[in-house]
Amino acid sequence: GINAEYMGSFVHHKYTKGKRISCIDWQPKSSRTVAISVVEAIGFDERLTMNRKVQNAMVVVWSFNDPIHPQFVLEAPNEVSVVRFNKMQPNLVAGGCVNGQVCLWNISKAQAMLKNKTKKTVRLTAGASGSSNDDNRDGGDREDDANILRVKWSQLSKIEGGHKRGINDLCWLHDNMESNFDGKLSKSADDMSYQFATLSSDGYMFIWDIRKDNIRKDKLRKTQQEAAKNAGGELPWIPLVKIQLSKVDGTGDISGLRMHMESPNIDRYRMCCTTEEGEFVVTNWGHQEEKKEAAIPLEYGNVDKESKSPVKAVCPGHYGPANSIQRHPLREELSDYYLTVGDWSWRIWQIGTQQPVVQSPCGVARMTCGRWSPTRPSIIFIGSEDGYLQVWDLLDRSHEPTIVQSVSQCAITYLDFKPVGETRNKFSHQQLAVGDELGVLHIYELPKILIRPHANEQKNMEKYLERELKRVNYFATRWRIRQKELEELQARMQAEKIDQQLSPADDRAPLPETEEVNPFADEIIFKDAMETFLKSLEEDDD
Repeated sequence: GINAEYMGSFVHHKYTKGKRISCIDWQPKSSRTVAISVVEAIGFDERLTMNRKVQNAMVVVWSFNDPIHPQFVLEAPNEVSVVRFNKMQPNLVAGGCVNGQVCLWNISKAQAMLKNKTKKTVRLTAGASGSSNDDNRDGGDREDDANILRVKWSQLSKIEGGHKRGINDLCWLHDNMESNFDGKLSKSADDMSYQFATLSSDGYMFIWDIRKDNIRKDKLRKTQQEAAKNAGGELPWIPLVKIQLSKVDGTGDISGLRMHMESPNIDRYRMCCTTEEGEFVVTNWGHQEEKKEAAIPLEYGNVDKESKSPVKAVCPGHYGPANSIQRHPLREELSDYYLTVGDWSWRIWQIGTQQPVVQSPCGVARMTCGRWSPTRPSIIFIGSEDGYLQVWDLLDRSHEPTIVQSVSQCAITYLDFKPVGETRNKFSHQQLAVGDELGVLHIYELPKILIRPHANEQKNMEKYLERELKRVNYFATRWRIRQKELEELQARMQAEKIDQQLSPADDRAPLPETEEVNPFADEIIFKDAMETFLKSLEEDDD
């Protein structure tokens, strides 16, 4: 096993028990607070029969100080599939719902009340969202729920202006960057973060601004007129930028599943994502003028050379939905390598190749999620459907996991490491949050052997990936050469066949006469040889 220290499990009988954990996120600037989003563990047909109605649509915020009662419960109009804290303003939480809406919560009042040790059941209404509805509070008077603070959303998007299908992933824009109306990034004026991106399987990526009035003037005028008609007079929340992700060959749109937004230090407009078909997709969603500056060199695969479409490459990979994607977190030399997990395998991709650089053999159970180690370059953590956590050390062996640890009796659905800062003690402690299909959150403290890198591990990992990349590129080059040779051979044979059909019958070269082949010739030769051999033996005996 991993020999990790088990710090405890967190489950609530009403809010999380029996539900699937769809997302985990650690609160910035806090080492003991984690938010999880849960959805009902039912299929599409059952959800359609229920007309997408749920009794409890909540985001649960756990504190390690209390493993029984959540610190906060964030109410939502529908099930939340993904939740993310704002890195610069940890009191802001954004979530994406299964019906295409986005929510924003402000937990600053709840945190202040928690500091004042308020012990009453409270339902907060943050911002200008209207009064609370006591009819939606299910079980709030129970004795064990007495200390739980319930926070209502402060902003909710307009359902007509959101995604047409459920939101699969959400990501705040990096390093205080913000987009203008035409998708051009710039530094925010007050050095704060106000925008995030959402990805859905409807073929679109949206950029949202939590400042509702920060939209085009013509759209702002329409929303103000619409708000004037409403009783509350509140501005509707609509996306700032809509980016359609169409395939390069024009066969349809990308059904996005998981996404990874790049930081300005690497490529501010690059977004890599996985799809429900298991594809690895590279996009450049910036403004048309900015795309020339942030060109993505792709040597193999379907490439949009004219840079008209945001999608630059679509690489077929997994044989089912790819549920996880992450760029390598260490140094610029490894920043072009991405880990994806889906079906029964995980794969490592490099920007510029059509095939995966490294691919694991198919496992016994489906692999559901995966993460790079934050501190060790060659370590990968994989969660599987049978409840086991696998640790792969690529410099030790690549055909099987190095360590396997049983975590749960059901499927592991999400993995997330506690953010590692650039401090000296980043190699001393490392915590891993694991979510399963029954709504249980497991927290592990990893041992030192999985935290501290070996000597020259970074350089050895770079050399290993470079060798694998050369192998993939060599096979791709040889495949193109052999394909060209096959096409030339087929064209030559077709030309000879046409020439033979068009030439006159008298001018055709006579076919060589072929002797009739006796099917028993080999047997006759063998019998003669045996008779000669037996006669020679008899002569020797005489």
